[in-house]
This record gives sequence, structure tokens and C-alpha cells, in this order.
Amino acid sequence: MIINTNKNTAISRSIALGKIPPKSLDSTFDKDQMVEGQSVYIKESNAIAEYIKFGNTIYKTIYETFRTHTDSNNKWFPQLFNCGFNDGTTGAFYIPLNGSLAELSSTTSSEYNCILAPWNGRLSHFSWRSENDMSSGNWVMKLFTCTTNTEFPGTEVFSTGNVAGLADDTTMEYKGNLRENTYIKKGDLLAIQLNPPADTDDTVVSVVVEWDVNS
Repeated sequence: MIINTNKNTAISRSIALGKIPPKSLDSTFDKDQMVEGQSVYIKESNAIAEYIKFGNTIYKTIYETFRTHTDSNNKWFPQLFNCGFNDGTTGAFYIPLNGSLAELSSTTSSEYNCILAPWNGRLSHFSWRSENDMSSGNWVMKLFTCTTNTEFPGTEVFSTGNVAGLADDTTMEYKGNLRENTYIKKGDLLAIQLNPPADTDDTVVSVVVEWDVNS
């Protein structure tokens, strides 16, 4: 008897990246032949099912396979960069994508503001909010990349153009088509610049990059 059938998406990314060894995925395994303490991953339709036997009971957990939009080969892996910092200046600055708290206006410290592309990729989401009122003007986000022999990204790949700022503590999101206009090449560094209409002070930014894990 199979009980406790659960649905779990927590390791869907691991499945997408092949972190579960392919040899453990068995679509022909006979569950009735399982022995005590055995764990088996089985392909079932568009999901992965894990069966574990304890005593006379087989427990089943379903892990959804990774899907993104309409891509038929399910190759795109989304990665969220959630950045929090306090900007005390006016004018454009680079968002601390790699986990630091240091937003910078200079292009001399790639270790604070850049990430290395493990695969080809593209942006799919950009949003931010500030404790200060941004409704006095427009904001602009730009994506920069660089290839070998260059320390800091200086090639502009994409610009949102002017986007109307909103009141304090209100999320501002770019709603244009990022996926088709923000190509990132495997091995390049990338940086994102934000130019707000005013000093932002306490600021939180969310950036989603989709990686082509087959590249």
C-alpha cells in the first residue's frame, strides 16, 4: 500500500540540473520488489516520484520537473538575486548582485557588483523599491557585460529607457520584454546599473536571470 503522497517543488531545480544521478531515475522499476529502507526515483509523466519503503508501507513523494514558459526542452533555469543596500548618493549606481551591501558608482570593484555567467542567459524580471519617494521623475535600469581581458562590464546590452517613479515603499517593476533583449554570454561578467530620480537610501532590488543550462 502506498500512503502519504506528497508534492514537493523544493528540489525541482536540482532535478533540472541533473544533480540527482541519472542512474537513480528508473521508469521500469517494480515497486512491489522494494526492500526495507530502499529509496528509488521513478519517472512518472512530467514529474519525478520518490518511493521509500519502511516496514510494509511504501511512501511516495512527487517532485515536479522544471518548466519555464513555452520552452519545449525545459532548458531555462531561473536564479533570483535579491539585493538590499542603502544608497546615500544621487545619480546612477551599480547594484550589488553578488551578495555584498555595497552599491557603487565606480567601475573599479567587480567583486562587489558583478556576477559571472555560468551559462548563456537572459534577464526575465527586474523590480525594486525604496524608502524614499521616487515619483518626482523617471528611473532607468541598464544591463552591462564584458568578455575576457576586461575587469568591469562596460558594454551596454540593454536599457529600459525612462520608467516613471512611484511613491515611497512602493514596488516599481519593468514590464517590458526583457527575455528577448538581454542576451548574456557564458563566461561573461554582468552588472546592472540603476539610475533613480532621487537618493534611494534603504533599497531592495529583485533581479531574475534565466540560465540556459544546455549551453
